[in-house]
Amino acid sequence: MNHITNNKLLLPIYFLIFFLAFTCKTKLYAQKSIQSIESNYKKAKDNTESKYDLAIQLTQEYFKLDNQDEIYKIIDQNIQIATKSNNYKYLTYFYSYKAFIAMSYDSSNNNINTYLSNAKKFSARTNDNETIGFMHF
Repeated sequence: MNHITNNKLLLPIYFLIFFLAFTCKTKLYAQKSIQSIESNYKKAKDNTESKYDLAIQLTQEYFKLDNQDEIYKIIDQNIQIATKSNNYKYLTYFYSYKAFIAMSYDSSNNNINTYLSNAKKFSARTNDNETIGFMHF
């Protein structure tokens, strides 16, 4: 009887150890990934597709780590750059992504509709069919 009771106590402990190991491994992998992407992001020239794509990848990694401040910082920097160059394609993506992030963290955020309306406005100005389809979806 004592043997059965000990096994019942060990199961939650094993589960906890597995959970902590998995969580730590995931966070360490995300941190390593962020360092690699951030290095490439800093090297890339402003207003290039590769810089914008790296910005999106970087914000996705920060999203995994729940680092809201860095996400908004990167998105806002790239919105400023894309605005100066009238890059409507990436303005559409960044504003829609900003709306998604705002909804993920706080669905009562009053700026969500503003972000979405900006994304729709810029998608109407681009000739890129993929971007236009993205916003209609």
